[in-house]
Amino acid sequence: MAWREVYVGARRLSCCAAACLLLYIEISGSLATNASLVGVAGDSSVSAVYTSPLIALFLKQPPVQVLPTFAYLNSTDGGRTIRVFEDNCHCDIPSTMYSHAYLTRLLSHLLGEHRSWHAPFDAATTSVVVDCHYDGIRWNDTTALKVYLVDKLSYVVSTIILQTLNVRRSAKHIDTVCGFATIHVGDSYHHLLRLEFPFNVGPFDEVKVNAPALAAWDVTVLRTGEALLAYGTSGVFRETPKTQGNYFYYNWSTPVDGDAFLTYTEYLEVPFSVDCYAWGRCLLGLGVSVLLILHMLVSSVIAFNLYKQDGTLWIPDLYPAIQWRIQLRAVLLLLATVANHGWHVLEYCLKHGNARLRLDDGFVLDAMVRSDGATYLLAIAVGLADLLHLRVGLDVLLSIYMVCLIHREALVHVCAACVSASDAFLSRNYVASIVSEPGAAMSLWTYHANDETPVALLLTELMWFLVALLLVVVYMLCVKAWSTRQRRRVQAEVFADVAPRRRPALKDTSLLRHQSWRQRTLTENFEQSDVQLLSLTYGIIAPFPDDPTHDGFLSPSGVWLLGHLILCDRYLVCVRDYPWLWLNVLCRRNVGRVYCFRIHRNGHTSANLELLPFHAVVARDLVTRLSLRHLH
Repeated sequence: MAWREVYVGARRLSCCAAACLLLYIEISGSLATNASLVGVAGDSSVSAVYTSPLIALFLKQPPVQVLPTFAYLNSTDGGRTIRVFEDNCHCDIPSTMYSHAYLTRLLSHLLGEHRSWHAPFDAATTSVVVDCHYDGIRWNDTTALKVYLVDKLSYVVSTIILQTLNVRRSAKHIDTVCGFATIHVGDSYHHLLRLEFPFNVGPFDEVKVNAPALAAWDVTVLRTGEALLAYGTSGVFRETPKTQGNYFYYNWSTPVDGDAFLTYTEYLEVPFSVDCYAWGRCLLGLGVSVLLILHMLVSSVIAFNLYKQDGTLWIPDLYPAIQWRIQLRAVLLLLATVANHGWHVLEYCLKHGNARLRLDDGFVLDAMVRSDGATYLLAIAVGLADLLHLRVGLDVLLSIYMVCLIHREALVHVCAACVSASDAFLSRNYVASIVSEPGAAMSLWTYHANDETPVALLLTELMWFLVALLLVVVYMLCVKAWSTRQRRRVQAEVFADVAPRRRPALKDTSLLRHQSWRQRTLTENFEQSDVQLLSLTYGIIAPFPDDPTHDGFLSPSGVWLLGHLILCDRYLVCVRDYPWLWLNVLCRRNVGRVYCFRIHRNGHTSANLELLPFHAVVARDLVTRLSLRHLH
């Protein structure tokens, strides 16, 4: 019927497109895994902007006759009226880092007697101004401090930002912490650094900023000449940050416009992910992709030759050639993931959970989990198809998978209890980045070790995969129910159609019915029993354009499904031997042993395999004389 031909053609084309999509998923996943092995950084972006809305309005007002030594700016009407307090900010969350005692001590260390570009701090001539609406104060961020020094006579303003950071001392192979200060005076910036700050408060050293580093300060201490790399961090790691980690590096910008630096602080971040134990998954990466590419190339040549010869439009089914490898890869991938304690899955769930709660934007190589998920889902689908003895299309399975992946955020809330437990863990993990010391006014925000893998988090952020798996199982059960109903109507015809016609089966056909077609075609005999039982194949297979065993003949699609191609209209060769054919022909010797079945004029094949010598074909034959045809 014409409608069935259109339907089968559309389905085969859809399955072919799905195989191309699967190839993209596999290759992108392999590339992401290889990148994570040595560490991969994302693009630099603005992570946060800390604003100071009152300072500019305050400085525009007429000068106060006598500025207090400490001026805390506050407002209750959006800045229209600015109140100046002398004791503290009078805010809900007071911080000792802005107290008189701490600021006096800190400023004396920042602005000592040896600063040629700034006079030493003197409370008699200088007023310390604090914008109480500064975002760092409103959010009680004890890692960032920002104050202004205003000369009581000239009203000259100096802007000071102090941030606790990590620091790498390359010469001594030590990673420690520091306080890094940026001071804007007039039209220039000056930078100061104190090692072990905030846990060791003392004089700061002036540093020179070298070539700009990505989200870090590459500096040299002027007093000692030591080269340092100071940077902020946020995230998690296991063992060491260079072993397994997912975190951000950050620093802040120094705009040319001093007024911009006065009113806001723009933090720049670069995400970074590394997994030095990913080599196990790297070894599993491109095997499936290479085999799929091989079948795509060979099938394209065959389809072109068939169309050129007699106008036949043949659409190949690409996935059956790799589905047994998908199952093997799924098992090995699961073992590698368990051995690696599921790190890449944990970082995927952590970062998407943090992004959902807006704790941070999140950075993860999604392609790794997307590829793993497709592998597991298709492997389970193949196993279920073998168990239920049915055929399903790759297009439907991948469509279910991709739809669930696209609607990942909506499917997160399927299990409310898991979401609650997951959110609680994410909140605890976020604040675990704070490192403080009793009695210290400031604290450190840094990446931290995390060896916990909560099941609730995995269930929440991978709910889309579980839903996709459930839908695939339901779909396959429905297909089984429908095929069983249809089989009862034509049971007699089906049994007659699959009966051996040329010779007795070389194997017990009752056993063959309970084997997958992949297991049968891996033997070294192209047996007529296999041909007759092709109608009982099952797995992830596209619909056939015709009966693959009609009148005792094996159709071209049936030959391809069994993993073979026809060369020079005389040799039946396994598709996976095609690269060895090229190698033998180009080297003019049998580098690889390629076996074939001979095809006789009547379409019958030889009963036994024989060696195909390199001189039997030429290079041109490997392109122009590849084809498929009906076989007995």
